[in-house]
Amino acid sequence: MTFVYTALGDSLTVGKGDFFRAGFVTHYANLIEKSIHQKVSLNIQAQSGITSSQFIQKLQNRETRRAIAEADFITITLGGNDLLQALRFHDLHMVEKSLKLFSQNMSFILKEIHNIKSYVRKRHCSIQLIGLYNPVPQLPYSHFIIQRYNQALHAFTSTHVSYVDVYNAFRQQLANLLATDGHPNHLGHKLIAETAYRSALT
Repeated sequence: MTFVYTALGDSLTVGKGDFFRAGFVTHYANLIEKSIHQKVSLNIQAQSGITSSQFIQKLQNRETRRAIAEADFITITLGGNDLLQALRFHDLHMVEKSLKLFSQNMSFILKEIHNIKSYVRKRHCSIQLIGLYNPVPQLPYSHFIIQRYNQALHAFTSTHVSYVDVYNAFRQQLANLLATDGHPNHLGHKLIAETAYRSALT
């Protein structure tokens, strides 16, 4: 019997920055496979640069809905592009406005996933929300702003939804974990996978 892991989100889920093109989801799928001694089928529904608002549109895609319906386990990486768009204005008011919209979008996305699952045999599946790390620590207030987004993600934790704290995992060794474009490099993607795996065990 195959365990279905569906990965939803943005460039992190695509695997951008990983020289070996594996990305954290492939590393994570391998960790799960070794842990449960069962074949893991990986289904990636992601797009580089996508915001939470744009992902809501992607949720109407038949292939995305099928991937969710078949999933035993789901990870979601969203919020980074919402944040980057807001930071371009150099205005904390715009950041707060973006954060409010992001929270509303995440609420809708999680409810829609629940609705999709309610009509299929695999009704219950665990969902992990992967938190944001700080790719721009040199920017004023960046730590504060990113933690506000992470707090918004953490607020959605429930029986079947958990939050993965990537921020603190990256903070101590950021320079070694990033590619030149600010995405995680191979080591960074591996660290996200390992952090998510440890979080799932607790």
